[in-house]
Amino acid sequence: MTKQKIWAAINTDKTSNFIFNLYERWQDEKEYEDIADYLTAIQKSIPQAYAITKRPFGIKCKGSDGNLHAFIKRSGNTIQLSAKNI
Repeated sequence: MTKQKIWAAINTDKTSNFIFNLYERWQDEKEYEDIADYLTAIQKSIPQAYAITKRPFGIKCKGSDGNLHAFIKRSGNTIQLSAKNI
């Protein structure tokens, strides 16, 4: 799957809301939970995910044409899902 198709799969309402919820949970539970468990949960929706990042909170995915880092970007009271090629 290409990076563009992975991003399209991540950027659906259902998957992006799931990632936002995981981000909020991580903010509350980072002292008690293993972040690797979050990757396992994400891989059920995005099997191309191979790593999870803490800062910024996000996932790295392998595409057939390169890798993509999808991450949470916070600005004031607003959060958004962003991506960059890696």
